[in-house]
Amino acid sequence: MAALFEVRGLVAGYGGARILDGVDLDVEAGGITCLLGRNGTGKTTTLKALMGLLPAAAGSVRLDGQELAGLAAHRIARAGIGWVPQGRSIFAGFSVEENLAIGGLGHGARLDDGLMERFPVLAERRRQDASTLSGGEQQQLAIARALVGRPRLLLLDEPTEGIQPSLVDRLAVTLAVIARQDGIGLLLVEQNLDLALGLADRVLVMEKGRIELVVEAAGLADALPALEARLSI
Repeated sequence: MAALFEVRGLVAGYGGARILDGVDLDVEAGGITCLLGRNGTGKTTTLKALMGLLPAAAGSVRLDGQELAGLAAHRIARAGIGWVPQGRSIFAGFSVEENLAIGGLGHGARLDDGLMERFPVLAERRRQDASTLSGGEQQQLAIARALVGRPRLLLLDEPTEGIQPSLVDRLAVTLAVIARQDGIGLLLVEQNLDLALGLADRVLVMEKGRIELVVEAAGLADALPALEARLSI
């Protein structure tokens, strides 16, 4: 059976510099794939290329068998890919509810009570200026905003960055629920190795714009020394 999301031979870069040099990866429906790597290896560039925010020079990007490579970002979003950027990109001066409403633009989707029940802190503060939320609350808002459009796949760039350690476990539970209960595939760029090992079905390690190591969940414990060696500075 084909994966929900299949990427083959993805090449992209900035100006004349090639950053991604033939990236291959898969994400299953309801699965969590975590992309790890040292700084500067191309992880964020990968997500931007998949989302259409950076043009792909070559390669195939398929969601449910539909080719998305070469499409504009808004068309990729409408095809079923949600985006949670690094730094969250919350709209200051807009309320929590207004930020969530923005997530439905272009999708014909409206905020529903079920989503608010999943993120009770957002329900409590729905009329509060989103910029006044804590880092962890803003991250919940960014995830919820992406879910308003009912994506099949969610791309998340460093979701635990700037979040208190006490909240990281809570965020991991939320991500697991999104994948397992809703059947949404997650592709997660992360620096937190413990989170990746506890959450992911598949871990990918990127080096110099290529995926150099793929470890399935069943082999993560045995692969830990190799993962740590590849991620050490």
